[in-house]
Amino acid sequence: MIRGIGCDICDVTRIRPELVDRILSPQERVLYDGFPSEKRQREFLAGRFAVKEAILKAAPEKRSILAIAAFIVVNDDDGRPRLEGDPFPGCRTWLSIAHDGGYAIGMCVIETLDS
Repeated sequence: MIRGIGCDICDVTRIRPELVDRILSPQERVLYDGFPSEKRQREFLAGRFAVKEAILKAAPEKRSILAIAAFIVVNDDDGRPRLEGDPFPGCRTWLSIAHDGGYAIGMCVIETLDS
Protein backbone atom coordinates (compact mmCIF):
# COMPACT_ATOMS: atom_id res chain seq x y z
CA MET A 1 0.00 0.00 0.00
CA ILE A 2 1.31 3.46 -0.89
CA ARG A 3 1.88 5.53 2.25
CA GLY A 4 3.10 8.69 0.55
CA ILE A 5 4.34 10.25 -2.69
CA GLY A 6 6.57 13.29 -2.99
CA CYS A 7 8.10 15.19 -5.88
CA ASP A 8 10.34 18.26 -6.02
CA ILE A 9 12.09 20.24 -8.75
CA CYS A 10 15.13 22.45 -8.27
CA ASP A 11 16.77 25.05 -10.48
CA VAL A 12 20.45 24.03 -10.40
CA THR A 13 21.60 27.68 -10.61
CA ARG A 14 19.80 28.51 -7.34
CA ILE A 15 21.80 25.95 -5.35
CA ARG A 16 24.70 27.65 -3.61
CA PRO A 17 27.84 25.79 -2.48
CA GLU A 18 27.48 27.22 1.05
CA LEU A 19 24.38 25.01 1.47
CA VAL A 20 26.36 21.77 1.10
CA ASP A 21 26.46 20.92 4.80
CA ARG A 22 22.74 21.65 5.22
CA ILE A 23 21.82 19.32 2.36
CA LEU A 24 24.37 16.50 2.32
CA SER A 25 25.25 13.86 4.87
CA PRO A 26 28.98 13.33 5.53
CA GLN A 27 28.90 10.24 3.26
CA GLU A 28 27.34 12.24 0.41
CA ARG A 29 29.83 15.06 0.96
CA VAL A 30 32.66 12.67 0.06
CA LEU A 31 31.03 12.01 -3.32
CA TYR A 32 30.35 15.72 -3.86
CA ASP A 33 33.98 16.62 -3.14
CA GLY A 34 35.14 14.01 -5.66
CA PHE A 35 33.42 15.53 -8.67
CA PRO A 36 35.86 17.20 -11.08
CA SER A 37 33.82 20.31 -11.88
CA GLU A 38 31.67 22.85 -10.08
CA LYS A 39 28.92 22.21 -12.65
CA ARG A 40 28.74 18.52 -11.74
CA GLN A 41 28.86 19.36 -8.02
CA ARG A 42 25.89 21.72 -8.41
CA GLU A 43 23.91 19.11 -10.36
CA PHE A 44 24.60 16.51 -7.68
CA LEU A 45 23.68 18.91 -4.89
CA ALA A 46 20.48 20.01 -6.64
CA GLY A 47 19.48 16.39 -7.26
CA ARG A 48 20.07 15.42 -3.64
CA PHE A 49 18.15 18.49 -2.45
CA ALA A 50 15.20 17.70 -4.73
CA VAL A 51 14.97 14.04 -3.72
CA LYS A 52 15.27 14.85 -0.01
CA GLU A 53 12.50 17.43 -0.30
CA ALA A 54 10.45 14.76 -2.07
CA ILE A 55 11.10 12.38 0.85
CA LEU A 56 9.80 15.00 3.28
CA LYS A 57 6.71 15.53 1.13
CA ALA A 58 6.05 11.79 1.03
CA ALA A 59 6.11 11.65 4.85
CA PRO A 60 4.42 14.91 5.93
CA GLU A 61 3.62 13.66 9.43
CA LYS A 62 7.34 13.63 10.22
CA ARG A 63 8.28 16.75 8.28
CA SER A 64 8.80 19.02 11.28
CA ILE A 65 11.27 16.71 13.02
CA LEU A 66 13.45 15.71 10.09
CA ALA A 67 16.43 17.54 8.64
CA ILE A 68 17.28 16.79 5.04
CA ALA A 69 20.98 16.18 5.81
CA ALA A 70 19.86 13.31 8.07
CA PHE A 71 18.73 11.35 5.00
CA ILE A 72 21.54 9.48 3.30
CA VAL A 73 20.94 8.85 -0.38
CA VAL A 74 23.37 6.42 -1.98
CA ASN A 75 23.47 4.81 -5.40
CA ASP A 76 23.26 1.06 -5.87
CA ASP A 77 25.57 -0.84 -8.23
CA ASP A 78 23.36 0.11 -11.19
CA GLY A 79 23.38 3.82 -10.29
CA ARG A 80 19.84 3.93 -8.89
CA PRO A 81 19.40 6.15 -5.83
CA ARG A 82 18.23 4.52 -2.62
CA LEU A 83 17.70 5.66 0.94
CA GLU A 84 20.22 4.21 3.35
CA GLY A 85 19.13 3.10 6.80
CA ASP A 86 15.56 2.66 7.95
CA PRO A 87 13.99 6.07 8.59
CA PHE A 88 10.49 4.67 7.94
CA PRO A 89 10.25 1.28 9.70
CA GLY A 90 7.91 -1.19 8.02
CA CYS A 91 8.13 0.67 4.73
CA ARG A 92 10.03 0.46 1.48
CA THR A 93 11.22 3.68 -0.13
CA TRP A 94 11.55 4.20 -3.89
CA LEU A 95 13.61 7.15 -5.17
CA SER A 96 14.37 8.69 -8.53
CA ILE A 97 16.57 11.66 -9.48
CA ALA A 98 16.91 13.25 -12.93
CA HIS A 99 18.74 16.28 -14.35
CA ASP A 100 17.97 18.16 -17.55
CA GLY A 101 18.28 21.67 -18.91
CA GLY A 102 19.48 23.22 -15.67
CA TYR A 103 16.89 21.52 -13.46
CA ALA A 104 16.98 18.56 -11.12
CA ILE A 105 13.93 16.60 -10.07
CA GLY A 106 13.49 14.16 -7.22
CA MET A 107 10.69 11.66 -6.67
CA CYS A 108 9.91 9.51 -3.65
CA VAL A 109 7.30 6.81 -3.05
CA ILE A 110 6.95 5.29 0.40
CA GLU A 111 5.28 1.89 0.37
CA THR A 112 3.98 0.09 3.46
CA LEU A 113 5.24 -3.49 3.58
CA ASP A 114 2.50 -6.06 4.03
CA SER A 115 2.97 -8.28 7.07
